[in-house]
Amino acid sequence: MTTNTLPAPVTVEAEALAFARQWIADMRASNDFNGWGISVFDKQGGAVLVNRLMRILIDGDLHQALLVCDLARAGWWPADRAIRDVNSDRARQGLPPLPLLNEFAARHLDGEPPPSQATRSKVPNILFDVALATLVMELCERFGLKPTRSAYSHRRPSACSIVARAASEVGLHRGGEAALNKVWKHHARALTPGWQALGQG
Repeated sequence: MTTNTLPAPVTVEAEALAFARQWIADMRASNDFNGWGISVFDKQGGAVLVNRLMRILIDGDLHQALLVCDLARAGWWPADRAIRDVNSDRARQGLPPLPLLNEFAARHLDGEPPPSQATRSKVPNILFDVALATLVMELCERFGLKPTRSAYSHRRPSACSIVARAASEVGLHRGGEAALNKVWKHHARALTPGWQALGQG
């Protein structure tokens, strides 16, 4: 006598992990985030984002441009790089330099090499972190998971534990589940105000 063996039910954890794997694969396949020619998981993503923000400030009003100059004068290399890039772009386009940047460059940049890699302060990859935090939010909404879990509930998966596993499987190391918990709590409020309470775990 034969008995039909029913397939084991797919658990919420398995479904969420499959979704996370596909989401990460799709994001990695997209190499032109916001038209910048990079993936959100690109190692230089944080530097590219900060450079764009610095250039937006330079193109803003005088006080914003002065802020960038002050940051560069203080030795913050992303501001220094943004000023150099704006000057170079305008020169290539046959445009006159912005008066403020031209004066700053004459005093502080002409003849000086860019700060060396060894002296540069680390720019965290904000794009990477926000992407992972967004995926945590997606898993919570789609699968009813809590974003984080306590030390006493490790048998029950959380969105952060699943994202950490899916990311590590493809070599996107962010420091494991504990580190991802911190990433989520740091960005949850910014992603959407309604998630402030969930950001506490």
